[in-house]
Amino acid sequence: DSQVKLIQSALTGTLNVLKACSEAKIKRVKVISSIVLMLYNPCWPEDQVMEKSSYAKAPFQLRFSWYNLAKSEVESQTLEYAKRSGLDMVTVCPAIIFGPMLQVTSNATSLDIPEIMKGTPSLFMVMYVIV
Repeated sequence: DSQVKLIQSALTGTLNVLKACSEAKIKRVKVISSIVLMLYNPCWPEDQVMEKSSYAKAPFQLRFSWYNLAKSEVESQTLEYAKRSGLDMVTVCPAIIFGPMLQVTSNATSLDIPEIMKGTPSLFMVMYVIV
């Protein structure tokens, strides 16, 4: 099942990096995730700033995409690992990371960037936080 494989590979890869950091006696790690952890939380008050407690729960993330669910599952499991191992972990959740493409084909983000730069109205009414 490709969806389960997506979640498992994201989780395994991130946990392997955190375990390597622990073994190397690295004290603090920054995990780059995605704004999708917070963006789709229907219970969060509109007038309140989004932060760690505003993360949407995993079952709700699945309504949007397996990518969202994978990000949610990875966040949950890596926080648990960090707590158990004593690793000081911080998660950064940007909307877009802009830089050289790592893949050979364009993905959704790399297709959006030229449109954003041209000022084309977004399909979604969101504020882009670009890193």
